[in-house]
Amino acid sequence: MAEILDLLVIGGGPHGLACVSRLFEDTPAALYTDFEHSRLHWLQRRSVQTGRSKRVVSRTKVELGDGNDKDNRASARCSRTSSGLTGHRYAGDVRQRPKVLVLDKQSSQFMGTWNTLFEAFHIQNLRSPMFFHPHPGDFDALKSYACAHRRENELVEIGYVVGMEWSKHQRKAARIKGKPPRQVHVNIREKNDYYTPSTSLFRSFVEEEVVSRYNVDSLINQDTVTSLTFIDDRQLFEIYTSDGRVFFSKAVVMAIGPGAIPNVPQLLSDIEDADSKADTSGTAMTGPKERIHGEEWCHTSAFLDKSFELPIGNDGVLLLIGGGLTSAYIVELALSRGYRKVIMFCRSGLKVKPFDMDSAWVGKYSNLFKMMFYQESDPSKRLEQYHQARNGGSMPAPNLRVLRKLEASGRLEIHVGTEVNRIERRSQEESERVRFHVSAKTSVRGTEKLWELEQVDYVVAATGSRFAIKELPFLQNLHKSHPIETLEGFPVLTEDLQWRKDVPLFVMGGYAGLQLGPGGLNLIGAKDGSERIANALEDLWPETWGEEAEWKRSSLRPKTTLSVQRTEVLARLYRRSNHGNRYDVLVEEGSERRE
Repeated sequence: MAEILDLLVIGGGPHGLACVSRLFEDTPAALYTDFEHSRLHWLQRRSVQTGRSKRVVSRTKVELGDGNDKDNRASARCSRTSSGLTGHRYAGDVRQRPKVLVLDKQSSQFMGTWNTLFEAFHIQNLRSPMFFHPHPGDFDALKSYACAHRRENELVEIGYVVGMEWSKHQRKAARIKGKPPRQVHVNIREKNDYYTPSTSLFRSFVEEEVVSRYNVDSLINQDTVTSLTFIDDRQLFEIYTSDGRVFFSKAVVMAIGPGAIPNVPQLLSDIEDADSKADTSGTAMTGPKERIHGEEWCHTSAFLDKSFELPIGNDGVLLLIGGGLTSAYIVELALSRGYRKVIMFCRSGLKVKPFDMDSAWVGKYSNLFKMMFYQESDPSKRLEQYHQARNGGSMPAPNLRVLRKLEASGRLEIHVGTEVNRIERRSQEESERVRFHVSAKTSVRGTEKLWELEQVDYVVAATGSRFAIKELPFLQNLHKSHPIETLEGFPVLTEDLQWRKDVPLFVMGGYAGLQLGPGGLNLIGAKDGSERIANALEDLWPETWGEEAEWKRSSLRPKTTLSVQRTEVLARLYRRSNHGNRYDVLVEEGSERRE
């Protein structure tokens, strides 16, 4: 019989990484206030736990630095945050930890799919602010890492967020005039948080501060889950993979993205002779077999294959369908590959937002909006809030400015309110090059215009992906044996993100949108989701994941000592990032001998 795992995680992206690292963090950062704990029922049960270790002041840490309290607090945070200085910081003995395995279709390393797409589209900076990251132990870990490694120059301010709020006088005047005030919930006091890291900075941070710190790099394998069955009488999952392996696990976490089912326009799928040359080997993750690229056309999910490249343009014309952030990257990529012009058809207008969701879900009142979402018991009304907050594809203002410059130069045409009606491949006899004839219709403000594009050399569909939990092949057995309610492709889960109370399958990422809210798909959703799942696992198997588990009580953390000079340098760096508090000098009782 195959070995029985304590946990199997499907997906090695940011959500899978956040889940695994959270399970091995003994002092996770708080995501909610005490008041919010009292209001959220899945958090209430955590407050009754007892037996936490007492903490005492360490004279050793107090004596570090130059005698200044702020220096001491900053240096303590430095030693706690930088794994390059203090070694790994994970909970318990790594040799006695529960048996955890992560399976990812694309890569044998965490964040493999993420890195592939960022490289394919030449993305220089993330869209998310610095406090969106998978580190479970420190809310400001990314900012701390940038300061400690002197990489502050790789942080780019997110414009049109901070300083856009109205004063009390402006709000009062707007009410008198009958104009609703702008709902911006970020103020100048949070300015330092609203910077976005460079791609290289974020990648280094994840590798050093999460993967290496929690020693989880050996847990991930590259393989595809093909079947998942829950055996009731044994209370185990039976998992089959494409490599012919069989696993048994007490619990499973599904942490895949929406890329499992690309939203390929039917017009492209139906192009004549596409079957003979299109890729039918599967999609980005574990979705149904569906063509994602063919002769002279592709969906953006095709870039998940490292061997796939956008063909050289040879001074041709590329038609781009879609108007989100990915479309902006495709425009720049296509022009750099030799296309003379890009024609961009957007079904709706170009929406400009700093984040995927409304800023209210990101700022200082984000937990208030989450509380309102969580307290809504009707899944259909939650779904309305979800769609309202995300409102389809969008792009930040800097990306739109780049597109407008290209449009002014004549290398880009943008047509909003335009929908493609027909795509036909031109006969090979009429032209040496394969070209498409495209018909489209623009409807803007009651006026209509018909388009006939005679010579389109390549078509890219940046139409995203769709959620369809019932179409995922590896879940078909579970849908038959343990069905659950779904709504527009989203599963209706428990508040612990569990499939059903009697089935310990947990769902993270975009598919948990009805429980986590509009941020479930993003990095902030990785934090929220991993916290709920970690708490649920502790309740279900306290002997394995609880505070008194043997592997947590037998800690073998490496210890290092910093020189006073090095500590003072790091302390100054952390003062610049406003880090440190009075509790940083506290240590576990018995971990250091008081002198």
